[in-house]
Amino acid sequence: MKTFFTILLILTASIIFSQESAIVEAENGVVIGNNTTSVQEGTIRFNGLDFEGLINGVWVNLNQAGPQGPQGDIGPQGPQGATGATGPIGPQGLTGPQGDTGAVGPQGATGATGPQGATGATGPIGPQGLTGPQGDTGAAGPQGATGAAGPSGPQGPSGPQGPQGSQGPQGPQGPIGPGASEPIYMESTFLNNTSFDLPDQQWYRVSSQTSYIKQSSDTEIELSVGTYITVDTVSNGFGVWFELRLEDSNGDPIEPDFKDRAALNNNSGYGTKWVNMKSVYEDLPAGTYTFTIYAQAPNANASASGIIIDSGGWLSRIILKEL
Repeated sequence: MKTFFTILLILTASIIFSQESAIVEAENGVVIGNNTTSVQEGTIRFNGLDFEGLINGVWVNLNQAGPQGPQGDIGPQGPQGATGATGPIGPQGLTGPQGDTGAVGPQGATGATGPQGATGATGPIGPQGLTGPQGDTGAAGPQGATGAAGPSGPQGPSGPQGPQGSQGPQGPQGPIGPGASEPIYMESTFLNNTSFDLPDQQWYRVSSQTSYIKQSSDTEIELSVGTYITVDTVSNGFGVWFELRLEDSNGDPIEPDFKDRAALNNNSGYGTKWVNMKSVYEDLPAGTYTFTIYAQAPNANASASGIIIDSGGWLSRIILKEL
């Protein structure tokens, strides 16, 4: 670029001092002309638009920068210039557009637990809850021992026979004599309406159980019930029997001495029916028993399904009487 300005200065001077000459020659072979057609290497001309130089037979535009030379060594640093005066404050620039929202920072550390707040005021008393169902009747206590008879007084002398008196009114019923007792009654818990299956012709428990303590070995036990019973299906058989039974303390069923069973058979049609049952036990020793309902599909290879006691949940109960 420095060479170009040097040549331009020479060309300008040459034009000033020799405006009538078409070609100017300089030392070392440089020729300057005005849109000349010279073929001499190193000729510089102005074609009306740009300055050109003839290099290797080609006119090269001198207005275009040549290739950049290698970087020179860094010169020594000049002295620090004096600080200029502070310029006036420029006017307030326009507000730039809203920048994008920055990324969420990491979670801060958990703060210390605050002090315990004051106890709130006591709320009003809630409404009275519903009364719970009547609990089961507890077992009757054992008969108390009979007191000893008092001593007989001395025999007084016989008085004279008096006249026959009139018939007196009927006296009140006397107390029960020694050895006799009132019947003891107890009812079971509600019979559940859960479905049972009879896989074969054995007897199976199909109802809830209730515990009872028999008071004496000399009494009888009677069981009775009236309830709805459902039988869904019977396979390889003609019906299902139902029977009230006691179980001993090991849970084994005891066959009653007398019984009035219920039955649902294919003659009356399966489904839901009202039935009554009763069983009687004699000479059982005193002790703890449970009472419940058993069922059986009695035919060989028979089975049944969908056995429900107290169908519909009518709160049926078994009544036990010891007398």
